Amino acid sequence: MSVALVNIENQISLISLNEQINLMAFLANAIKMNTESVLQTKPNALDRIGVAKGKFIIGDDIDFCNDEIAEMFGAS
Repeated sequence: MSVALVNIENQISLISLNEQINLMAFLANAIKMNTESVLQTKPNALDRIGVAKGKFIIGDDIDFCNDEIAEMFGAS
């Protein structure tokens, strides 16, 4: 990647200002299209929330030690 970038930087000085602007617009558009496709492939929040569904067993009383935990953190 760095070799290609150096070659582009060397070539840019040899082209006209109008061509430089067109090249920068082309590169910006290509980068935008690439980042949009990456952002669209992320799983949505609803898919992530259900990932552990059914994999854990939670007792009837999960608050039985709240006072002890609060005391450990000095919140009581």
